Amino acid sequence: PSSVGTPGQPVPPPSSQFRTINPGVFQAAVPSNWTGLSSTNAIKLVPQNGYGELNGQTVFTHGVEFGVARAASRDLSRATEAWLDTVVQSNPGLKIAGDQQALRISQRSAIGTPLVNPSPLGGTERLGVYTAFLADGNLFYYLTIVPESDRETYRPAFQRILQSIRFTGVR
Repeated sequence: PSSVGTPGQPVPPPSSQFRTINPGVFQAAVPSNWTGLSSTNAIKLVPQNGYGELNGQTVFTHGVEFGVARAASRDLSRATEAWLDTVVQSNPGLKIAGDQQALRISQRSAIGTPLVNPSPLGGTERLGVYTAFLADGNLFYYLTIVPESDRETYRPAFQRILQSIRFTGVR
């Protein structure tokens, strides 16, 4: 679908029931009330009213995106910075909102980067970007997005998804 509900309308909280997605290179558990939207190198999972057209623009206000990008470096920090630079070029309001943190995704070294952006709904939205290298050298990313006002409601689901990610092979 090109939209999931109507952005700007109330967005339900993440379901406490989760289902497993397995789009090829990884698997993860996501709330059962979220809809998947796939493109060539990414998949978004969004709740009702979390993605679609608002005031003539396509907006993504709530949910997560998983994707694979060509790594610009074999150094995870540099590869993450280079990928974020390309994202910021198409989204100039996006800003880093704190220190990067080292963590693990599926037993691999990973980096978490907090970001802020003006929300299309008004106010500020919070994003988290988590990156790790895949076995083939490409950069895997897990991105979370939610308006500041819904941050605490979504935090447990975002954390559970992060902990559930398992790399399943190369693409």
